[in-house]
Amino acid sequence: MKIKFIPLLKSFFIFSLIISPLAAGAVEFDGVIEPYMVVKVGSGVPGIIEIVTVDRGDFVRKGQVVATLQSGVEKATMEAARARSEMEADIKSKQAQLDFSIRRQERNEQLYKKEALPFSQMDEAETNRVLAELHLKEALENKRLAELEYRRTIEVVNRLIIRSPIKGVVVERFLSPGEYIEEQPILKLAQIDPLNVEVILLLR
Repeated sequence: MKIKFIPLLKSFFIFSLIISPLAAGAVEFDGVIEPYMVVKVGSGVPGIIEIVTVDRGDFVRKGQVVATLQSGVEKATMEAARARSEMEADIKSKQAQLDFSIRRQERNEQLYKKEALPFSQMDEAETNRVLAELHLKEALENKRLAELEYRRTIEVVNRLIIRSPIKGVVVERFLSPGEYIEEQPILKLAQIDPLNVEVILLLR
């Protein structure tokens, strides 16, 4: 048996296989072996490439970081959003005001029932309690918005990290650190497990 491989372009090659049994005659196979999938990996957002972690011929895992864009501003924004999302002082302050308003209203209601307090003061205490509840609700909503903003900034930073969508090998690298990327690809990857094999059988 004789196998001959002939390189063809950059992402596949042809082969020739000849089997010579003891009996007269031979069987020859000609065909083409191609990667199962070839993908060009780019970025969903424009920017300047900070680092490319792989080069031509390197094997990559699915999900492996293959390049990153400059993200100093985005990371600083993310840290600021994280700090805002963890702030509790405003909520604690509003909660303390509400607790005080509730206690004051209860005292005023008791005095009002004993006719020792005019209705206007009892009404004022009740209104202050309602306002304190609204202020606490507003503080909780602001914290929720801060948490959502933090999550949004995380996604922004993650979009600047380019990962391999497949397990395979780097066929070609188009860009290097310092170059600006917008719509062009950074790398071409080929998935070689499994391979696509096309065979032509020739009988002699």
